[in-house]
Amino acid sequence: WIIRNPDNTVNRWSRVNGGFDDNASMRIENFGNISGQNDELITPAYNLTGFSSPVTLSFKLAGAERGFTPDDRLVVSVSNNCGQTWQQRASIQGWQLNTAGVFTSFFTPTNQGQWRDVFVTLPASNNDNLRIRFDYIRGSAAFNNIYIDNINIGTALGVLSPEQEIGLHIFPNPTNDFTQINFLMEQPKQINIGLYDITGREVMQVFNGMSGTGEQTMQLNINHLQAGIYMLRMLVDEKLISKKIIKR
Repeated sequence: WIIRNPDNTVNRWSRVNGGFDDNASMRIENFGNISGQNDELITPAYNLTGFSSPVTLSFKLAGAERGFTPDDRLVVSVSNNCGQTWQQRASIQGWQLNTAGVFTSFFTPTNQGQWRDVFVTLPASNNDNLRIRFDYIRGSAAFNNIYIDNINIGTALGVLSPEQEIGLHIFPNPTNDFTQINFLMEQPKQINIGLYDITGREVMQVFNGMSGTGEQTMQLNINHLQAGIYMLRMLVDEKLISKKIIKR
C-alpha cells in the first residue's frame, strides 16, 4: 500500500488501533488539517481476470462532524496503468461522510453502529492490473476524523441492492425536524420519492421528476409530523427503495 502526503503534514492516512471488528483501521486525522489538502491511500495492483462481472469494492466507513457545514470529500478512483491516469468511481462527500453524528472533540468510533457500508462497482473483470485510490480532500469547513476498514474486492458482493447502487444516505436519522437525503446518479432517471406513515398513508410528496447527474441532495422538513416511524419510499426506474426515518 502507498500513502501519499503532498503537503508533508501529520494529517495523512495512517494505520491506527481500533476498527469495525478487529484491532486496526486506516484514519485521516482532521484536527489541524488545512483546507484544500489531498491525502491518498493507494492499494497494490490486483488481477481481476477470471472474476465474473460485476466486481465490487466494499469497505466500512466511520466519520463525524465538528459542528460545521461539511464539504470534505472521499473520492474512490481506479487505474489500470500503474497510476499514470485515474478514473473516478465514487465520491462520498458532505453529509455522506457522517456516520456517527457531531463530535466537537477527537472522534474515535466506539461501536459498530457508528460505521456504514460503502459499495463501489469496479470496471470490467478482465483487468489484470487494477489499483484503487482513496483520495481524501479537505474542504473549507473541517470534518472530524475519518476511518475506513474491512476493504474487500469480490463478486460475492457484486449483486447490489438498489439502495447500494445509488449510495442512498439519510442524515441525521433519527431527527427532530430536518434531515437530508443524499444519493448518486450516474445518469438522469425518473424518480418518485414519498414519505409514508406506518399505515402506508403518504404524508409527504418529496420529489417527482427527472434527477440530475452526480450527487443529489434533498432537504426534508418533518417538523410538522408527529413523533414516530416513517418510511421513505423511492421509485427509481421502477426499482423500489425503502428507508426508515425516525421522528423524535
